[in-house]
Amino acid sequence: MQHSVVVSIGMIKAVFESEHVPVLLQGEATHDAATRFVAQLVRFTADEGRILALVAATLPEDYGGNTLNEVPAMIAGALQKGFDAHPKAGVKRKLKPIEVLMECFDAVGPELFQSPLRNAFIALPVKGGDGVVNVGVPSRACKLFLRELYFRNTGRAIPTRDLDEFLELLKARAVFDSPMRDVFIRVGGDHNLVCHDPGREDGAVVEITADGYSVTHRPRINLIRSHGMRPLPLPRAGSTPYSGFEMFKRLASLDERTWPLVLSFLIGAMRPDGPFTCLAVEGEQGSGKSTICEMCKRAIDPSIPMRSNLPDSAQDLMIVAQHRHVVVFDNLSGVKNDMSDALAALATKAGFEKRQLYTDGELYTIEVARPFALNGNGDFIHRPDLMDRAIPLLLEALPAGARRTEERIWCELEALLPEFLHDLYSAVSCAIRNLVTTPAPTTLRMVDAAHWIAAAESATGLAPGTMLTALEEAQASIQADLAMNDSLFSALERVLLRGPFEGRASELLNLLCEDENRRFDRFFPTTPQALATKLRRMRQSLGKAGVMVEFLRRTREGRKLTA
Repeated sequence: MQHSVVVSIGMIKAVFESEHVPVLLQGEATHDAATRFVAQLVRFTADEGRILALVAATLPEDYGGNTLNEVPAMIAGALQKGFDAHPKAGVKRKLKPIEVLMECFDAVGPELFQSPLRNAFIALPVKGGDGVVNVGVPSRACKLFLRELYFRNTGRAIPTRDLDEFLELLKARAVFDSPMRDVFIRVGGDHNLVCHDPGREDGAVVEITADGYSVTHRPRINLIRSHGMRPLPLPRAGSTPYSGFEMFKRLASLDERTWPLVLSFLIGAMRPDGPFTCLAVEGEQGSGKSTICEMCKRAIDPSIPMRSNLPDSAQDLMIVAQHRHVVVFDNLSGVKNDMSDALAALATKAGFEKRQLYTDGELYTIEVARPFALNGNGDFIHRPDLMDRAIPLLLEALPAGARRTEERIWCELEALLPEFLHDLYSAVSCAIRNLVTTPAPTTLRMVDAAHWIAAAESATGLAPGTMLTALEEAQASIQADLAMNDSLFSALERVLLRGPFEGRASELLNLLCEDENRRFDRFFPTTPQALATKLRRMRQSLGKAGVMVEFLRRTREGRKLTA
C-alpha cells in the first residue's frame, strides 16, 4: 500500500535523522520504537493522518503487527506529555537556528525543481512583485536569499553550519521530491516559443511567438540566472521601422558589406538551441574588432566579464559556456588545433565527460551549444572545420578622427538598446512564423543556423537574399584565403602545374617533397597518413581556391586520390 503525505522540511529532517526508523524498518519490536518516533513527529504536527502515513512508510510492506492501530493512542500520549510543537502556557522552547530557518522558508514557500542532469534549482520570489528568479542550489544568490530570510526574521546571522545543512536538505528535496524541467541560460524555448531573460530584478521575461512578443513575469520556459549576469532594458518600438538596427549599425561603424554579417550573428544567437554560427572578426589594430564583439554580447547576454581569454582546455571551455549564452574570446593570436576542434564542437553541441573527483566511477557530464565571438590579428583560425561554422568579418582600420571613447560608445548603446531589442524580437518572431515555409539553404555548412537566419530576413529591412549571399561570399573568400595561406597549397600548386595527379598519398607526398632544398613549416604533413588526413580536412577550402581533391574507392592497390 502506498502512502502520500505533504510534510515540511523539518519533518523530513526528523524522519531521516531519527534513530528509531531503522528499528521500524526491520518490523520487529516496533511498539517502543513507534512510540518514541511519534513523540518526535508531534513536534511538527498533531495531524493523525500525516503521522500515521509516516509511520506506515517506515514499516515493511508485509508488516502484520498492530502498531498502526496503536498510533492514535501514541499521539494522545505524546501530546499529554508535552512533546508537541505548541507547549503549555509559560513554557517556551528555544528553537535551533536551522529550525527557525525551516519555519521561515516554509512560510515563504519557494518552488524547487530539478534539471534532467539532476541538478537542483529554486524559484526565488522577487521583491515587490509576483515574478520569480531561478537559481541553482546551492548558489550565491540562493545563499544570499536564505541569509536575508533568517536575518529579517531574527535580526541575527545564521551560522554557516546550519546554512550548509539546510542547503543539503533543499538539494535532497529538489532531486527526490520535485518535478524535472528543462533549463536554459538567457535564451531558451523551441521553434514555436523563444524566451529571452533580460536579467532584471523584477524577474521579467520576454516571450516571443509567431504573433509577436510580450513581457511576462510567469514565463513558460525555465530560464536560470548565473553569477555575473547583467540586466537589459525592456524593448520599446522606435519612431520608424528598423530604427534600432540602423542605430546599432551606425554606432558599430558597419557598412553594407559587414552589417548583414553582424546582423546574421545577432539573429542566430537568439535561436533557442544549436547549432549556432560563431562570429570570427579579423582586423588590424584600431579596426574596432573587440568593440564590435562586445557590442553583440551587450545586446543579448551582458555579463561580467564581457570579454575573456580563450581557456587552455576543452573542459574549461565547456564550464565557461555552461554559465553564459554568448561568449566573447578576445585578442587571439592563434587557436591551437585541439581548441579549434573544441570550439567547432561548441557551435553544434559539445559534450564533455570526466570522472568526478573523489569517486571511483561517477561521471561529471556537460552538454552545451553556444553562439560565441572570436577576434584577433591576422589569420588566427587555421582549421577549416571551425571556419565552416564561422561568420568571417574582416575589418579595416578606422580613419583618423573617427574613433570614440568606449565610455561614449557604451552610453550610446545603452540608449539605443530598447529600440534595438524591439527590432531583434520582431525578427525572431518572423523567423518562428516563416521557418516552416522558408526553404532550407543547402549551400552553407550550418544549414539549420542559416535556415533560421533566412526565415527572419524579411523583418530586417534588408533586400531578400542579402544575408545568405553575404554569408556565402564571406565564407568562400575566407576559405580560399585559408587554403592559399597554407604551405600545402603552394606545394600542391607546384606539382599540379605539370598536370593532373592520380595515385596514392605516398606518391603525392614524394612529389611534394622532391625538392630537397625546399623547406616547409611545422604544419606540413610528413607522412602519407598525415597528408591524407589534412587533404580531407582542407578539401572544401582547397576547392574554393581552385584545387579539387577527390578520394577514390579503395581497391586492392589501396585508396587513390585525384587532384
